[in-house]
Amino acid sequence: MVATAREPVRTGGDDAEPPAADAPPTRFVCMVAMIAALNSCNLGYDIGVNSGVGYHLQAAGEGMELSDLQLEWFYGVFSFSSAAGALVAYTTSDFLGRRLA
Repeated sequence: MVATAREPVRTGGDDAEPPAADAPPTRFVCMVAMIAALNSCNLGYDIGVNSGVGYHLQAAGEGMELSDLQLEWFYGVFSFSSAAGALVAYTTSDFLGRRLA
């Protein structure tokens, strides 16, 4: 028995043409990529600003007088939000980007 290459499954109907390999990305794809990049820039900016303000949050009299543990939680929230964003991005890209065969 000789193995043969299988024809790729098309999900758009019989008359749908597959997109060309060198086709430019659609406007929607570009917009989603720009939003994701802007979100990463905002998170980096927030981390930079908050790392500079940590001393003032712990200062007695002028700040919020946070303990070391509270300050660690304040900084750790960014890691939790990044992990949550990665999980949402994974499931969204998996749902929208994959084709069922």
